[in-house]
Amino acid sequence: MMRRGDLAPRWHRYETLVAPGDWERSWREVLLWADVVWLTAPEAEGDLLRLSREVEAAGCALLGPSSEAVAVAGSKRATHAALLGRIAQAEVRAVDAEGEWSSATGWVLKPDLGAGGVGVRRIADDALGALRDRLTADSVLQPFVEGEPLSLSVLSHAGEARVVSVNRQRIEWDEAGFARYRGGIANALPERERFQPMADAVQAAIPGLKGYWGIDCVLPAEGEPVLIEVNPRPTTSRVRQSPCALWRGIDQLEAGLREATTDWPVAPSRVRHAATMTGELVDAFPDRRTGVEAIIGCATTVFAPAAWTWFGLDGRLLDTATALADPLQLASANWLATANCAAQQGDGLLIDIGSTTTDIVVLHDGRAQPLALTDGDRLAVHELVYRGIVRTPVMALAHH
Repeated sequence: MMRRGDLAPRWHRYETLVAPGDWERSWREVLLWADVVWLTAPEAEGDLLRLSREVEAAGCALLGPSSEAVAVAGSKRATHAALLGRIAQAEVRAVDAEGEWSSATGWVLKPDLGAGGVGVRRIADDALGALRDRLTADSVLQPFVEGEPLSLSVLSHAGEARVVSVNRQRIEWDEAGFARYRGGIANALPERERFQPMADAVQAAIPGLKGYWGIDCVLPAEGEPVLIEVNPRPTTSRVRQSPCALWRGIDQLEAGLREATTDWPVAPSRVRHAATMTGELVDAFPDRRTGVEAIIGCATTVFAPAAWTWFGLDGRLLDTATALADPLQLASANWLATANCAAQQGDGLLIDIGSTTTDIVVLHDGRAQPLALTDGDRLAVHELVYRGIVRTPVMALAHH
């Protein structure tokens, strides 16, 4: 991963290169030897478009929207024009446009090329007239759309788009009307199929969208979602992974939890956590029960017990007191959480191949349909497959 030297090291464990000083020169040097580039950059000032073109000119594979798609989706005005008549969307007006200017809900002023809510301001309808003469030509106005602000995470391949999650956005407006983005909640709404027509329409209008991209929209109290803008880059909610060498001791879990929450957009005390586990199997614990109890004890030291729910083998999320009353209900339940999640995509067979075992689970009617739940019973019915006889302990390969 390469980042500019003036940007904060948010995921430092994964970085292999930091570009100090002349970032542009370092960037071009990297393009000489890179084969594949997954680009995350803001649309502001045309940065995303320019960098996308440079990746393509260097002959690198671009894991994301093409520069042609970025040229359209990165601009609010161009996006609105491309989607006109295809789907419900918020109107986009140039600040110097002629015609009737009236919106019962007020207006939202934003840069035509912008990202992250920077420079976004809500303006009352009766205040717009006094401001229009002072607005710059690189800004646009949209009528404010009332409803729940959402972000769609979309994956595209070979011209087909699939909504993989519908995420809730937390947006606050200060006294001056400026927007403050306070983070998102992934998978907040389960009905992805309701938003699929919107993704299909955007894909058809902007064919160069590929890989991981997103849509910002608003869901009114009644009616269908209204598109606000398209993000031709990784958007809103993503999964973050933090390494945790739990086999070295329970203190590793505490350190991992604290490190994973260092740059959250909201205070950790305001967040609820859902957990599933298989860590009780590491050699640091004499048995599963002890491992589950130790993990719960550590997690509830970092965050209050009331902030946690625990996924059990009955498919329910249990509060901490209930989990501690029957610790084995939580042991090695991670396979079921994975299967239930995968079952939301439709009927099928989940085959999850790990380093030691393989899980085989039937998916039907929106949930997993296992014949057994515990590891011993699952081995007996061949839904858990273990063919290893000798396994090299991780500790034998480590230097500390």
